[in-house]
Amino acid sequence: MMFTAILFVCCTHVAQEPIQLKAAIDLYTRVLGGNITTNLFELSLQPPKFTGEQAYIITGESDGCSHGKICISGTSGVALASGLNYYLHNMANSQLDVWFTKNSPTKFPLPSAKVNKTSPYIINHYMNICAFGYTTPWWNWTRWEREIDMMALNGVTAPLAMVGQDALWLETFQELGVSAADLLQNFFAAPPYQPWHWMGNLNGYRGSPCAGTTESFLQRQLQLQQRIYNRMVELGMSPILPAFAGHVPAELLNVFPNANIVHLPAWHGHMVNGTYMLDPNDELFKRIGNMFIEKMHVALNISDDGLSPVHYYLADPYNEMRPPEYDPAYLRNVSLAIYNSMASQDPHAVWVAQAWFLSSAPSAHPSHENPWGWSQLEAFLKAPPQGRLIMLDLDAVNNPVWKKTNSFLGVEFVWCAIQNFGQRSGMFGMMPTIATAPVVAMDINNNASNMNMIGVGMTPEGLETNPAVFNLLAEMFWHSENVTLSSWMTNYTMRRYNLKIPNDCTAAITSSQLLLQTVYSANSSNWKGQGTVGSAIASFPSFSPKIPDTSVTPSYYNNSVLVEAWRMLLECNNSLGDNIEGYRYDLVAIGTQVLSFLFLEKLEELQTLTNAYNISGVKLLTAQMLGIIMDVDKLLYTSPSHLFGRYLQTAESWATTPFEYTLFTNSARRIITLWGYPLHIPPVHNSGLSEYSYRLWGGLVQSYYYSRWSQFFTIVEESVSAHTHINYTHINTVILQWEEQWISNSSINSTSMGTTSVGSTTSLSLELYHKYYSKLV
Repeated sequence: MMFTAILFVCCTHVAQEPIQLKAAIDLYTRVLGGNITTNLFELSLQPPKFTGEQAYIITGESDGCSHGKICISGTSGVALASGLNYYLHNMANSQLDVWFTKNSPTKFPLPSAKVNKTSPYIINHYMNICAFGYTTPWWNWTRWEREIDMMALNGVTAPLAMVGQDALWLETFQELGVSAADLLQNFFAAPPYQPWHWMGNLNGYRGSPCAGTTESFLQRQLQLQQRIYNRMVELGMSPILPAFAGHVPAELLNVFPNANIVHLPAWHGHMVNGTYMLDPNDELFKRIGNMFIEKMHVALNISDDGLSPVHYYLADPYNEMRPPEYDPAYLRNVSLAIYNSMASQDPHAVWVAQAWFLSSAPSAHPSHENPWGWSQLEAFLKAPPQGRLIMLDLDAVNNPVWKKTNSFLGVEFVWCAIQNFGQRSGMFGMMPTIATAPVVAMDINNNASNMNMIGVGMTPEGLETNPAVFNLLAEMFWHSENVTLSSWMTNYTMRRYNLKIPNDCTAAITSSQLLLQTVYSANSSNWKGQGTVGSAIASFPSFSPKIPDTSVTPSYYNNSVLVEAWRMLLECNNSLGDNIEGYRYDLVAIGTQVLSFLFLEKLEELQTLTNAYNISGVKLLTAQMLGIIMDVDKLLYTSPSHLFGRYLQTAESWATTPFEYTLFTNSARRIITLWGYPLHIPPVHNSGLSEYSYRLWGGLVQSYYYSRWSQFFTIVEESVSAHTHINYTHINTVILQWEEQWISNSSINSTSMGTTSVGSTTSLSLELYHKYYSKLV
């Protein structure tokens, strides 16, 4: 079996063997402890049968392993970690760290039969570039190390590695004559907004009226990237690194007045002055691309001796942006120029591109509005040599671009699933599709002589949500056949809660099956929203609550069934309880979802009472609704995974000056609330992305969402009392002014919000269930 895209990826296996074996042993030690690793496990590397093969074998004494030992061999450090994960899931009934929930093994049974697993793919991809803004901008090395361990345990071979690149762009453009002051003030974005700057959507974007970033922060991020990259490579991963897609600072024209720099229009109403792209035919294009990759190779100590596995480069010229021309010849030149700017510096370069810009392709009648017709597609996709361009079909689970583009006209691609947009809080998953669609796509696209679909990817815009969906997607890295969801969910629940059936509470199994029937049952036919059902609590106060790109009404499932799932899970409170991290997490997640829907139902009742000018009924109901919001906040506070204060603490930890503190904390608060800046066009109160990245976190719900709804209810009550129409323009103005004040309020910090959980999740969940249950069924 041979696949053109990865002929250059793997290096000499023998040269990498000691490094990857040591990295795997170190990982085992971190997640299990040194004594367990030394006393129980024997690890070894085996040569891959073909370039890029990921495989592991687990054996016990009956198959030649030493007495009392568990033998795991693998083709890489990632394969060795994946073998451990399989053993823990299927033999030790345990679940290692998946975003704050962990069920460590208490016993280590010896294998009774040999296990031999091989991934059917070359690329097991992880991360979405947006996650570097919504989730990871404030992560330190400790947090990144945990995430990389989780990647390896689940078989990830090609993760995005985008951190720290702006320090290299700063150096590159400074050498070309642009001042550091101009770049820091006008070009680079504040940390949470970096991904959209990298993709050419934004320049100089920030969370407060000050510079976009600081040189100190960029240098510290580069130092962090060096550790991230080294660890990934040590484990045998092939990180996908950034490259030049043509986006440049406007000030470059001052240095090169004859350069062909195109002024791009504003993105989503942001950056009114637009951004700038260097024409690919300009000789400066290749020069900049070469300079950046050379600097990155030096900074990350990437060798050209063929031993480094790093050859993937991400570049996206048109993410949610239209090309200035749609002539096929022009688009071919763009594609070829981007590839050549990588390959002329690194002869083993493979360009990786997100297919998001082709979501509406192909167009029957190409135009400036929708330029991607068949001729344009062929010109762009076929320009690089075969095997040197890989397309990430980011949302193939919901909108498979490969189906619409004749499998990208034969260009290799990775089937991916987003599943979360903006890291919005809420339970959601297209599990039935996830369990089958990758296998169907592989069967259609691959045969003995050709492999067009070379991998599966997890591409959520935000991490740390819906761990069940993450686990299922990771499972698909190793499956060439469909997964039977009901039995998979049972096994997942048992290891998550450390259940021993029939001795332990079987209601938890029933609850998980109800989740499959409700929140995890979405598909492209029954749900048109992006990701989770939106929470009305988090929406801007109105009788018509909205969350961008989704709906607040769960049209694809019956909320009463979700209530029953909550009740069934609560039946296990005595046998499970707060000591089981996964149990606590799931009680909070389900309870929050149920109470959000209850709030929506009450809002509909409130509108009826308001229209009838029933002031006593309005006052009674608004008090009840504010009580629901406060109860949600209390529930969230019981979970360490749902604390606003912890998020703020990570942003604060990067600040080394008062200036950085203001910049970082303001931008941290802005992106999860207003996202951008107000348009100042009544009655539109926000940038169009407000609440796109909302979070239901303890402290945030009370300080932000409760306060907004309280102001709204006060104005509603005043209008009802006076028998006057509600002045929505006035509401927008008042609340928008308050929102801006909240974002810049330095007293909204980790100290005031708190960084430790409060109270018992189990006890409060039982209390809230009994308080509201009669109102829910």
